[in-house]
Amino acid sequence: MKKVLVLVFTLGIFYFNIKCSNGSTVQNQKDCKMIYNESINHINNFYIKNDKNELQLSLSKINSYTDFCSEYRNRFYNAKITVLMLMKDFKQGYEFVNTLKVEEFQFAYKKNLYLKTFKALLLEKEGNLIDRNKLFLEITEEISTYLLNDQLNKEALSDLFYTKIRFQEIEGVLNDLEIKQKENEQNREFLEILKETLLSMPKD
Repeated sequence: MKKVLVLVFTLGIFYFNIKCSNGSTVQNQKDCKMIYNESINHINNFYIKNDKNELQLSLSKINSYTDFCSEYRNRFYNAKITVLMLMKDFKQGYEFVNTLKVEEFQFAYKKNLYLKTFKALLLEKEGNLIDRNKLFLEITEEISTYLLNDQLNKEALSDLFYTKIRFQEIEGVLNDLEIKQKENEQNREFLEILKETLLSMPKD
């Protein structure tokens, strides 16, 4: 995908004044929002310029400010996972996600999604596609179980099909998506956009 879409929620301003380890001062919640947005801009710039230095800049901001921006901590966590995935640092990504609690993710299936994805990509690096595919299959089963109780969750639907496309043939994935469209009329338009996105994604 050419860009990362980030949803920024409007939060009440919570003033505080903490001296950061790199010498900067986080003065209020607006500063945290600005720093978070800067880290996301570096990720977007990576997609535009294909410059890995942008990922390093993003990771530096995330590591420097996460502990001082409690209201934005979970968003910094998600940004860090994205950066480590793009850097293909799957080992560090797995270790980082493993330090987080399930409650620190927006949806219950997310921790396992990231843990197993990082592990699967490590296996792929080693050429072990059989065990990689087993992990990706486990992920799709867990997300499908989650969707039984939250059928309209667009993020879960996206995660499901982005995982499927990693280890299944495109024809089968699109067939599954069309079945899901028939079952889920309220998300039909969203699923059509998702289908177009999957078709435009380059195969690794």
